[in-house]
Amino acid sequence: MGGDIRVKSKEGRGSNFMIAFPTRAADEVRALSELCSRDDIGGLARKRSARFSGYSFLLLDDIPENMIVMREILQRQGAQATCTVSGYQALELFKAMHGELAAIVTDLRMSEMSGQTFMIEVRRLEREGKFPRRIPIIVVTAESSGEEKRLCLTKYGADEYLVKPIKYRDLVSAIKKVVVRGRRVEQQSKKLCVMVLEDDAISAKFLCSVLKADGHRCVSFGTIKSVITRSRSNTCEGQGVLRRTFDGAQRGHARQPAD
Repeated sequence: MGGDIRVKSKEGRGSNFMIAFPTRAADEVRALSELCSRDDIGGLARKRSARFSGYSFLLLDDIPENMIVMREILQRQGAQATCTVSGYQALELFKAMHGELAAIVTDLRMSEMSGQTFMIEVRRLEREGKFPRRIPIIVVTAESSGEEKRLCLTKYGADEYLVKPIKYRDLVSAIKKVVVRGRRVEQQSKKLCVMVLEDDAISAKFLCSVLKADGHRCVSFGTIKSVITRSRSNTCEGQGVLRRTFDGAQRGHARQPAD
């Protein structure tokens, strides 16, 4: 807990016990009460986990005390968090950290740059192809309007929308949802649909079983003619071809499509 207990004792006189323990600053206590629901505040200190260990998050809120609380919640889940009160600085951090970010958490009502404008800029940069993947965005705001939520999720590019005061488990659940969703999309983007050209049925079945075990789709063919015929119907979208060749030994060659 970071506290300290000391005792001074003198025979025939008695003992003095001194107990020191850390307390929160008044601003942090107020921010915690505004950000988290009353039922969650008491249990916050007990909730530690490593479920987000190795993940990095970007936090944007123009009230520093709110970010202290958000950072503490994430750190208690094993994550790393970079904080900023400026939307302009957040955009620069997004560009610099894009490759390592798991998600962004942002407020909406901010003086320098609104959360809506920030999200629009992030999605614009991604659409322009300057970054290889889409970073999930979680909105945490006091704005409870249903219309604002709809706009954030459908127009501005948010993935989750939480209204203050939030519950600790709701924030963790939202982060877990977008992180898992992003990981699944990233994994699916790496999968191939491979056409196997092999006239031996047993060998073809074995090759397909290996490919499917890695999550790839597989379509086998016994002749080149059948490959040409079925390729025209986009059976496998031509993402890769595995064929058998003979030059003294049997070898498999995988050819990736040209970019």
